[in-house]
Amino acid sequence: MIVMDHNHHRSIEGFDPAWAERDFVDRVRRYIHSDWQAALLISGLYGTGKTTGMYQLLQDEDALYLRAEPGERETAEDYFRLVDAADQPVIIIDEYPRIVGRERVHLDGIIDTWAHHGKKVILTGDDSAVLESLLLRDLMYRAKRLQVTRSSFSEFCRLYPICLPTEQDKAYELFLKTGGIFGCYEVNTSAGLAEYVEKAYVDNLNSYIGGGALSAADIRAAVYAVLCDAVYDAMDLHMPRRKFSEQARRKLAGMGIRYADKGVRPEFVYNVGDILAGIGALVKVPAREWGVPRDTYRMYTVNTSLTWQLLKVLYGSQLNQKQVLARLGSVDKIVASAWQEWTTRWRCDL
Repeated sequence: MIVMDHNHHRSIEGFDPAWAERDFVDRVRRYIHSDWQAALLISGLYGTGKTTGMYQLLQDEDALYLRAEPGERETAEDYFRLVDAADQPVIIIDEYPRIVGRERVHLDGIIDTWAHHGKKVILTGDDSAVLESLLLRDLMYRAKRLQVTRSSFSEFCRLYPICLPTEQDKAYELFLKTGGIFGCYEVNTSAGLAEYVEKAYVDNLNSYIGGGALSAADIRAAVYAVLCDAVYDAMDLHMPRRKFSEQARRKLAGMGIRYADKGVRPEFVYNVGDILAGIGALVKVPAREWGVPRDTYRMYTVNTSLTWQLLKVLYGSQLNQKQVLARLGSVDKIVASAWQEWTTRWRCDL
């Protein structure tokens, strides 16, 4: 367990207090200074700046920050004792799903009790599928939800002022290529892509639905099947599906991924797509082409840059960059609209 407060934030290794803040940090401040008697769940994929945002809050908020570490000795009882005795009005628990024994002490329900007694309780973590499942159980109707996976173009330009105002086309191209996968998490090789997908998607789902008859390999195969279908949907007619699938499978096989694993049922792949859409990693948009059944959806990655990274790794020099980026620009506008609708429907904004 890592424990910090307002007096220790400047000593965090690797953290620079001068870093620009993501947009969601201001929304969290709005929650802290509101009269809402509810916890706040901050959900988002690995590498989208959640922990950094919490460090930034420690600069000007009287908060107790706790972070659960993999394999730590502390249990839910230790977290309960620390928070229950804390004088700070704001409690931040990072990587909350990692806490061992939450069910044993009913910690999820106690979170709601603390919030109703005036504490501002913020829960976050990379295992967003587990975190958001709390909204279906102990924290149903009792918590606010803030989804931070998507980065807008305006936010990207503010965080990374690497282009002049007169170079908007260049800035937008960089956004399509890297926006949303922050800093060192940008991937440029098949190994880097596999590592990012493993941490952001596979580990995320494995902590939620893994075990029993489902192996990590099953989940991994289903995740790649969903992501590759999302890439195909994004490319539409610019990349025939048969040709895409053949090349993608060969490349993925070289990465140790069995894209068309016959042991993974199609309905499981479908369910994985639904879970990823439910936690804000993908958006599903009704297909409106003539002759397409009304219940048909196209699926896109929330951050278009992941689609670019997948295409780059799968196709390399064969990629028609100009054509693909033009298509991704159109897709990103669709995703932005669908994301706004999704966050409004699920009350994910503050």
